[in-house]
Amino acid sequence: MFKKENITTYVFYILLITGVLISLLPFVWMITSSFKTLAEISEYPPSLLPDKIMWNNYIDVFDTVPYGRNLFNSFFVAIMYTFFGVFISATGGYALSKYREAPGRKLFFAVILSTMMIPMQVLAIPLYILMAQVGWINSYPALILPFAAQGFGLFMLKQYIDGIPDDLIEAARIDGCGEFRIFFQIILPVIKPAVAALGTIYFMNNYNLFFWPLIVTNKSIMYTVPVAIAQLQGQQFGIPLHHIMAAATMSTAPLIIIFLYFQKYIISGITMGALKG
Repeated sequence: MFKKENITTYVFYILLITGVLISLLPFVWMITSSFKTLAEISEYPPSLLPDKIMWNNYIDVFDTVPYGRNLFNSFFVAIMYTFFGVFISATGGYALSKYREAPGRKLFFAVILSTMMIPMQVLAIPLYILMAQVGWINSYPALILPFAAQGFGLFMLKQYIDGIPDDLIEAARIDGCGEFRIFFQIILPVIKPAVAALGTIYFMNNYNLFFWPLIVTNKSIMYTVPVAIAQLQGQQFGIPLHHIMAAATMSTAPLIIIFLYFQKYIISGITMGALKG
């Protein structure tokens, strides 16, 4: 005889497994479709596996658009954006958390938080005009710098730094440590889980960003991966779904690997945040 608690547990796990399978189905379909011909993708009823593996789909992507350069652009921009974004958030969070006597600190923090309510679309036109005036259209600075300072990241790291005892910092100052040494040798090691979690969020968000790169780039060699995949749809002779699937598979695989590697830091950072709350 099964106990009522065991039945509930089994039902719960069945629902979880079902949800996982449903979530994985689009990814499995994307990967298998990347090896199909266009006719196989369009056939009805659809088949999950291809009749013949078409490795040429991946090669054709690089022949249609400069996809190797586009992948480099996405990785380079996302890495640099993450570096600047996390550094600005950490230093700003440290200043707002521990320099309590600074004039206008609370007002400045409130203004930063209020920027989180402004959608990117509202800022697109003035930012584009600014990028054009300084000559940054079709350049890496235009893709990296405009959104490097984020209110979300600054708020997140400030909350973690608030939990660091002031006595620890004062003891370091008494021992002769400068502010930069305190920041790099005391603050950063303590908030490492939060930095890793925020860095992963920043990287994945920027890597997948479509709207802003579409605005500030008009040369194929400067496109990021999302823009390059969109350009595939504009090719002649219809939409090459098998090429789009191949390009999407190549762009998704690195994100999955990065997430699996850093998931322990993300979970640790979220858990610490929950405990602080």
